Amino acid sequence: MKLKTLNISAKGLLTILVCTRITDVVTTYIVTPDLQREKNMLTVYMFNRSWLLVIIFQILFTVGLIGLFAYLKMKAQLTLLEKKEMSVHSFFSMQFFCDEHSFHKLLLHSPVQNKPLYWYLAAYYGIVGIITAGMMVSAGNIMGPAGLNLFWFPPYWIYRIVYIGISLCMGGIMTERHMQYLYSSCHASNQTA
Repeated sequence: MKLKTLNISAKGLLTILVCTRITDVVTTYIVTPDLQREKNMLTVYMFNRSWLLVIIFQILFTVGLIGLFAYLKMKAQLTLLEKKEMSVHSFFSMQFFCDEHSFHKLLLHSPVQNKPLYWYLAAYYGIVGIITAGMMVSAGNIMGPAGLNLFWFPPYWIYRIVYIGISLCMGGIMTERHMQYLYSSCHASNQTA
């Protein structure tokens, strides 16, 4: 069984992550410099509306995500398969369950093999979701109460659920595309070998 390390660049994804974290803090400061109108429960209750604690948390959170993602990317490997023609889902079913028809198991079961690749894809999914949420919150801050800043209008929890839902959907869509990219790069290198 031949293994292929993931030879991809994550600089673009991580750069966007850093930019959305910075944009989130800057636009929040523009909207509410004293954090009195902030609706984020973490900022209000845990950080007691302190900018210093918010900035320290954002730095630690972002550095932690980048470190975790880099570690998981370094550990993840693809197993080169002998069968040439198969779908992306069949390929990843073989990666995780040694069975071409088990992709649906990912929703309910932990993979039996290649767990580093599984956790790498889960981290990718999470980072895309965090980027999407950061973009939506920053856009809402920029538009302000006169625009579509949904955080200022009740009921707040409905908008939070919508933001989370959109972030999860974008994470799923982009992870699916990333899986297609990994499959095509692995398939191309397998054909040249």
